[in-house]
Amino acid sequence: MKALRIFSTLMLACGIALIAQAEIYKTVDENGNVVFTDNPKGNKAEEIKLPEVNTQPATRITVKLSPPKEEETDKDKKPEKYTITLESPANETTVTMGQLTLTSSVAISPALAEEHSVQFYIDGKPSGKPSQATSHTFGQLYRGAHKIHAAILNKKGKVLKKTKAVTIYVHRAKAGANILPVPYIGSP
Repeated sequence: MKALRIFSTLMLACGIALIAQAEIYKTVDENGNVVFTDNPKGNKAEEIKLPEVNTQPATRITVKLSPPKEEETDKDKKPEKYTITLESPANETTVTMGQLTLTSSVAISPALAEEHSVQFYIDGKPSGKPSQATSHTFGQLYRGAHKIHAAILNKKGKVLKKTKAVTIYVHRAKAGANILPVPYIGSP
């Protein structure tokens, strides 16, 4: 197997050498088309002498390798100077009985860095997980007044900047209250 591989390599090298030494001919066919070939046909083949191939030695390049830089720590990085505002809901928004969820959104400038996230809060407690999303939907809102705000966190969970809190009012029926049913209008 090894001998076959060596033989194949030698044959390939000889074939390349023969191609490099091949003669080139110029012929003109019956339609007047000029053809260059290494296999002339007919008597009117003219041998072409090609100039030597211009070769240059490779340029030596020296590369100075510097030691790899250590990754910056949070202490080395300059903190982003964010502005964050709660766009919705507006302060003193009322959530009516038929509305089961409330979506809140923030505006952030400059764009949030990859290692930072947004956390939404209701009554000072986190709602959901921190993420890159600039909106959040609050569900299961209980009756009464609630405070909503959002904050930008670094990767360790430290608050970098937060919004002012807004107050929302959730209207729900009291437990055991007599609620009149809505009459059904339409055909049975």
